[in-house]
This record gives sequence, C-alpha cells and structure tokens, in this order.
Amino acid sequence: MTTLHSPSAGRDFEFDDRDFRRVCELIHQRAGIALAPAKRDMVYGRLSRRLRVLGLRDFKDYLDKLEQDGGDEWQAFTNALTTNLTSFFREPHHFERLHDELRERAAHAPLNIWSCAASTGEEPYSIAITACEAFGSLTPPVRILATDVDTQVLATAAQGVYPIERIAALEPAVKKRYFQRGTGPHEANAGWCRRCAH
Repeated sequence: MTTLHSPSAGRDFEFDDRDFRRVCELIHQRAGIALAPAKRDMVYGRLSRRLRVLGLRDFKDYLDKLEQDGGDEWQAFTNALTTNLTSFFREPHHFERLHDELRERAAHAPLNIWSCAASTGEEPYSIAITACEAFGSLTPPVRILATDVDTQVLATAAQGVYPIERIAALEPAVKKRYFQRGTGPHEANAGWCRRCAH
C-alpha cells in the first residue's frame, strides 16, 4: 500500500513511496549516493525547497522536469541531497599515517593527493597542513586536488574562511602557523593562510 504524506499531515506537497523511490534511483545514478529509507523526511524537507523555488505543484512534476530537461537543476538536486560532515583533522589517525607516508615517499616528490569528498575544505586543508609538517616547508612538493559533488560546499572551500570556532580545537601552534584571524567585521572568522601552500 502506498503511503501519502498530504498537506493535511503538515506538509505542503504530497510525497509518496513512488516519489521517494524515484529520488533514490536518480541520486544513485547521478552521484552514487545511496539513500536509506530513514532519509525520507530529510529528502522531503530538502527537495520541497526546490519545488517552492521552481513554483511546482508536486514531486512528480519536479522529478519529471528533472528527467526530461534537468540542465542546471541536476546540480541543485545533488547539492540538496548531499550531507557534508567534516572538520579539521577528523579521524586524526589518518593524518598521522599520511604524515608518515609523505616522509617515506619524499624521494618521489612531487606527490599528488586527491581529496574526493572535500566538502567545505577542512579535509584538504588538513592534508595541506600535514604535508607542510611532513616536509618542514610552507610550500611542500605536494599537489592536492579537492573535489565534491556539491558545488556550494566547494565554493566555501575555495574561500578558505571559517568561523573561529571551527579551528578552536587545533593546537595553538597550528592555528598561528596556518591561519589568519579576521579583523573588523570579519573578526569572528579565521582564514586559511594562503602563503602556506599553493
């Protein structure tokens, strides 16, 4: 039996099992993201914003439009369904291992590293700091390629500016060496120190 979530249930749009299955299939085909059934409410919440922006009446119309002539909407669809969980030096043991690997491979420099789910940039910047520390240089022989399926978070990563609390847990020496505190209206922010790596 198909369960309908109607406006009377506190929702603006009907969103049934078929709609959810279509969303799951499309995002998996487009970006390799597998959505669990428990993500149904999240999907409704995030995509209903797209329906409002586009002035559409229901999810069927939205998904039909997406499949027939998605254009730029494919990226908006992908961005809406991407969950970005990141922090500086998340999973610290990974960076300890990277530090050791970089030192071992120093003879083969320059080295290329791919941060394939870069999100808002904390991971690639953590990689850059690790490389600087491993080589004892602010310009280590390392090239980092940072990519993500969500273009909005990549724009944040490219700016390299974060609320000061995002770097609060870092060691004072790391903050001093690799970040610059904002001034004036930007005092609550810290920016990645651009001289540290290219």
